[in-house]
Amino acid sequence: MQGSDDDFWRQFDELDGRRRLHSRAREEAFRRLSPLTARGDDSESRERWRQYCESVDQLEASIAELERLVWRMK
Repeated sequence: MQGSDDDFWRQFDELDGRRRLHSRAREEAFRRLSPLTARGDDSESRERWRQYCESVDQLEASIAELERLVWRMK
């Protein structure tokens, strides 16, 4: 059972590290947005929104992975 606990915490630490990275990436992408970005139809504005949306998707995926890991251990 000890090996199972160790494996769980190793996986948890790895997934939580990814979640932290994705959270910081989302925060950075959010900071690059501005009210002008929302109204902008230029390629830079579209790229900023794409980066933000992608960072949100990655963060949600990493949270879902953590949730699946926890539910498997219950």
